[in-house]
Formats: sequence, structure tokens, C-alpha cells
Amino acid sequence: DSAAGDDFERRVELAKEMHEIRPTRTQVFDAIDSVAQRQPADEREAFRTAMRNILDYRAIENISINAMANTYTAAELEAMVEYYRKPEAKTAAEKDEEYRSQVYPEIIRMLDSAMMRIRTGNP
Repeated sequence: DSAAGDDFERRVELAKEMHEIRPTRTQVFDAIDSVAQRQPADEREAFRTAMRNILDYRAIENISINAMANTYTAAELEAMVEYYRKPEAKTAAEKDEEYRSQVYPEIIRMLDSAMMRIRTGNP
């Protein structure tokens, strides 16, 4: 456990602060939107609505808070809180999906190509 120590309560407090800055619900909505893009266009909105209504956001947030408190040190969490409070960090985080949409398809394409070369024995 990289965050072992007697300051667990402080780490939980900082993790909660991180979730106020970057709400779990927003991150889950982003993930749902990303998965929805893989659905047929005429089914995307129904998929989004169904997924948003089914998930227990409070449970996800509690899991995430505990995972942060167990994973990161207090100093790391303090640095994260300080960073994500900056307006530039917020706008940068909002651009994550745009960035991923440009890079991930290329990575997938390269992985598919490499797998095909391995399967065909053509290095």
C-alpha cells in the first residue's frame, strides 16, 4: 500500500475534496458518453439515459474516495487538489475526451495492425 501511514483520515478528507473539484458523476457521464459512441446512432440517447439511471453514483463515489485514500499519500492528494483547483487544470481536464478521441483510435489501429502481422507471421 503506497499510502500506508497514520494519516488515513486526512487522506479521506483530501479525496473528498478532490471529488468536489472533479465529481465522480461527471467522470462516469464522460465514460457513458464514450461507450455510447460505440452504439448505433439511433440507440445512443436511450443507452445514455438507461445507463445514467441505473448507476449508483454515491456508491461509485465512495469506492473512488476510498481507493484514492488507499492509493495516494496525503502529499500527493494535496498536490492534486492544488493542481485541479486551477482554472487551467479544469479546462485541460475538459479537453481529455477530445485528446483521447484523437489519439486512441490511432493506438487501436496500430495494435490491430500489429496483431494482424503477428497472426499472419509477417513481422
